[in-house]
Amino acid sequence: MTMKEIPQTSNTGCVLGGFGAMGCGLLIFIPLVLFGSGWFILFHTPLPFNWLAKLINKDENIQVGKVSGSLSKGFRIAKIEFSEKVNEVSEMEEVRILYPDLLKSLNKNEFNIKEIGVSRARLYVDSISTDREKYIDEHLGDQTVADEIKNSSDDMETLNRFHIGRIDIQNVELLDPAREFQFKLKECTIDGLEIIEKRIRMGQLTIRSSILDFSLSPLQTNENGNVLSSNHRLKAVLQPNESLKVRKAINLHGTVELTNIEYPKVNLTAFDGKLRISSTDVTGQTRLQTNGLTLADYLELDVILPTQLNWDATMHDEKGDSGKMESSSGSFILGKTEFSIMMGKNPSPQQVIFATSSGDDSNYTFVLESAEGEEFPVVRVHSKANPKWPDREILSEITFEKPFHNLKENEQQLIRKTLGEEPGLTVQ
Repeated sequence: MTMKEIPQTSNTGCVLGGFGAMGCGLLIFIPLVLFGSGWFILFHTPLPFNWLAKLINKDENIQVGKVSGSLSKGFRIAKIEFSEKVNEVSEMEEVRILYPDLLKSLNKNEFNIKEIGVSRARLYVDSISTDREKYIDEHLGDQTVADEIKNSSDDMETLNRFHIGRIDIQNVELLDPAREFQFKLKECTIDGLEIIEKRIRMGQLTIRSSILDFSLSPLQTNENGNVLSSNHRLKAVLQPNESLKVRKAINLHGTVELTNIEYPKVNLTAFDGKLRISSTDVTGQTRLQTNGLTLADYLELDVILPTQLNWDATMHDEKGDSGKMESSSGSFILGKTEFSIMMGKNPSPQQVIFATSSGDDSNYTFVLESAEGEEFPVVRVHSKANPKWPDREILSEITFEKPFHNLKENEQQLIRKTLGEEPGLTVQ
């Protein structure tokens, strides 16, 4: 009678010999394969995004198209559609957020994005909604908003590095059918943005739209927040727009030097060269020069605007003279009357221009000043020949050469708005 052999076992409990060793190996190998496969699927395939998209698509008001990419390198969404109202379906195409290596960035406590972009979008908006402002006023308040901004800033400071390689947003259309509002953003690009502690580097900024074209050359600051590069080139064009009452394109171009952020030095030209704004050699002084500027050629505003403005003035921002204008020469035409701007420094920051009508009698005086409670400067006029006339009668005589009561309703309204008796300079 032979004795039955008893398999030997190892200290780990795995049966040695036969299939015992293989079984023991499988117990180790299979979990590793499963873990590795799960890791690969989670971080290197689009399956997590597509799974999330299926969950979102259960909402009938949101549809997410094909998603490609991975958690480790970023993703692209072919199309997103969403709506709040019937027949107003917003959509975004080729939405992408790409990054070099998510896990590596997290380990280094960095926010590192390679590109953020949208190829096309049509978004329905409420162009003058006050819901957000009302919510802030009622529930948050100024201090809470300030705290939120501070907390966001603190969060940024905890990062070792904040970096976006490129922002590329193209062909965005904002629509508000109820108010016939339409805005087209043709291009918005930033060629890189990096923040390390207080050091900032920003590449070329370019904006092209149906309302405004704008570009700013790259800038960089040091660890103290001071701008290192100087003479940043700036270019902007405000396009003709009926809702903004812009009749003719208003261009602005020149340089801005930000080495002294409190008193930046500027050299800008606008209105086809008819306006120049430049910093003087004295810190806190800015020179303003106009040459035959007629604002009504560019703007269709509901106030009376002078024509053929020739003006050479200095705006003071020094201690004791802050906000005061000092004119060295100037003239303009109002109606058919020519005015000469008084030379010297204005007595108060509220007074922008003080002028008298040209001629032997110098009958009229004209004052453009900031009035309390008014968003924009208002006009004050006086007649030496008729000192008791109200301002509306004098301005009516200067502008239309007839008494105020003989004016049409729209002309009377123009007078009242110019004098600040009604809100003026309104934009639809």
